[in-house]
Amino acid sequence: MPEPVRQEAPPPQGRELRDVRHGERPRRAPGGGGGMSTTVQILASVLLLVLAAEVGFLAPVVLTRTALRRLVRRRWWSRREGSDETRARTLRLLDHLDVAYAVRTGGAWDVEMTPFEDVLLEGLGDDLTYRPPAGHSYPRRDRETGS
Repeated sequence: MPEPVRQEAPPPQGRELRDVRHGERPRRAPGGGGGMSTTVQILASVLLLVLAAEVGFLAPVVLTRTALRRLVRRRWWSRREGSDETRARTLRLLDHLDVAYAVRTGGAWDVEMTPFEDVLLEGLGDDLTYRPPAGHSYPRRDRETGS
């Protein structure tokens, strides 16, 4: 008498994947998972620029108005992603960088850097007015006289 043929179940796919050792604990499906958020990408790019300037690979002049405008536009504004809260957080991050650059260069920031309403004016238009966080006051130059 011939032995009965065993039929095996097809391999699990997608959300049916289970970790055999841990029973019902689901595993991530192949190809799943997201990338870095845009805010994290901007933060990582800015930190790399600062680190490179500190180590001496790049001159501090890389953190100029044009460089920041390109960075923000390329990473975020051109894609029109993010909520108003995300925009405000990103602007705060970049404004802190502006102040850090000013301190590092002995206060010559009004030559190299400008407030972010100037830097991002073209990207933002009139739909968002940035105000510094409570407790922070930044030196502002007079737009008319430049001093």
